[in-house]
Amino acid sequence: MDDVLQNPAVEYRATGAVETAESTSSNRAGAMVQESAVANELDLNRPALVRQLVAEFIGVFALMIVVASISYLMGNIYMQSVQAIAYGLVIAAMVAAFAGISGGQLNPAVTLGLLVGGRLNVARAGLIIVAQLTAAVLACVMLKPVFGKTEIVQLDNTEPPTPIQMAVPTIPLRTVGGQPDITNKEPRVSNGQAMLIEGVLAFLWVTVFYGAILRGRSPIAGALALGALVMAAVFAGMYLTGGSLNPARAFGPAMVSGVWTSQAIYWIGPMVGGALAGLVCGWVLFRDDLDATPEEDTPTLAGYGR
Repeated sequence: MDDVLQNPAVEYRATGAVETAESTSSNRAGAMVQESAVANELDLNRPALVRQLVAEFIGVFALMIVVASISYLMGNIYMQSVQAIAYGLVIAAMVAAFAGISGGQLNPAVTLGLLVGGRLNVARAGLIIVAQLTAAVLACVMLKPVFGKTEIVQLDNTEPPTPIQMAVPTIPLRTVGGQPDITNKEPRVSNGQAMLIEGVLAFLWVTVFYGAILRGRSPIAGALALGALVMAAVFAGMYLTGGSLNPARAFGPAMVSGVWTSQAIYWIGPMVGGALAGLVCGWVLFRDDLDATPEEDTPTLAGYGR
């Protein structure tokens, strides 16, 4: 017993080994926490580029087919509501279908937001935007000979616009007695106000994409959340800006019909809003190295007993 009591070095060495093991375990736990956080996010640079381009082409093509077809009767105020609902539903469906390939971006503003947020490289983002714009144009090219005359009667007896022209988003006119003021032709909002509205709504689209699609646990739940947000955003913007939120959705019918009125609004607003959302979401809200804190950095009472 005396020999044991007079030889405390063994106890100290054992304690050091235990502390070393605990420190190593803590380091591994911290690394596992950070790896788990990264693993929960969809890596959009991993799938084959060709698959992503085809997925984005099909998704935007479907969106434009639906939106342009409903524009056939956009003179009816109820059809404007139908278009907002259809916009959200087709976004939800296409995002659910392609969540594991491209995420279902379907919008150059979303793609730019992913690029700014560090989730896409420059070459991949540029090619995806080209695919989105090409799909929007080809959808309108296919629909142009299919449509008949627009079933709209102009109050001033002028030639009514074609269906593809009706699909081009524009700022609505102010109303007088429930009818558009075709005499003064005063828009409801200015170009600057329209850009701001489009930018804010696109910011929300990209933000939900980051949270529900990139970091979401369920593709279906994420697609429904994003579709609901887009539907609400189109409802909010349609009577002020036309509710485009998407440069591809504005570019396709404009290219085919030759009507470029206010086209800059539907590019500058959403692209700036998408880029800002990419900065906020990509480098602040969903930055993994800020969320995952290794356990060894947390002060404990274990070190005070030495």
